[in-house]
Amino acid sequence: MKKMAFFILIVLFLSGCTSSNSITNKTIIKSNPRNSSPTKPVNTDAKNTESQNFIQSLEDVGYTVIKEETGDWTFLSVYPTYYTVDSQRLAIYEYQNEEEAIKEAQGISKNGFGMISWVDKPHFYRKGEIIVSYIGSDTKLIIDLPKILGKSITINY
Repeated sequence: MKKMAFFILIVLFLSGCTSSNSITNKTIIKSNPRNSSPTKPVNTDAKNTESQNFIQSLEDVGYTVIKEETGDWTFLSVYPTYYTVDSQRLAIYEYQNEEEAIKEAQGISKNGFGMISWVDKPHFYRKGEIIVSYIGSDTKLIIDLPKILGKSITINY
């Protein structure tokens, strides 16, 4: 009887260890911590015209812009794509259309602290179908972002 139980355990263990590629072709969508609905993947190639215009505007005023990565965590309904702008990090959240971005922007508090405790001052901007966040205190960037993106969603202290 012990041999039979041992044999069954080995078979069960080995069946769980077999290689399977059945998941490799599926898209895994993480749930949004802010609400329980699934998030949409971000457009990581910045094909969004508003994103392209924003990046080009930063470069036009002398910034070096380097695409980093797509975020794997979000408090909004889409994942951000991170960029290094000179030595500062920005996140671009791209939406399917401007209406979605407007709706999402309305949920960002004026001080930016309603969502999370930030390591520095939060600055959020919406232009067209993108929301840009900058968490920091770089004076030049804080002056240039509203010139490019318009008035900040958050109050700049």
